[in-house]
Amino acid sequence: MDVFEELIRDHRVIEQQFVEIEQTTEVERREQLFRELRARFEAHEVFEEETLYPEIDQLPSTKLVVGEAFDTHAELDAVLQEIAEVPANKTEWIERIRELKGR
Repeated sequence: MDVFEELIRDHRVIEQQFVEIEQTTEVERREQLFRELRARFEAHEVFEEETLYPEIDQLPSTKLVVGEAFDTHAELDAVLQEIAEVPANKTEWIERIRELKGR
């Protein structure tokens, strides 16, 4: 599997995880699904930062894009941490999940 197929597969899995989280109301299941989603995001970021970005960063036209991608990862990490600190039975929790999904 090439790099782009791997990225596309990851994106599809993450999309499905969001669907499952949004359909779940049971708190323990929400927490489990969120842990899985967070781990998937973190693994995806590592994959991009260690495999994809070093390759495309060598092209002058993509340097800015790579820098912005690192900034986006930092923002996502902050939102993931904020969600982790909100009880999964609160309305704010699912609102933050939806905010994350929209990024």
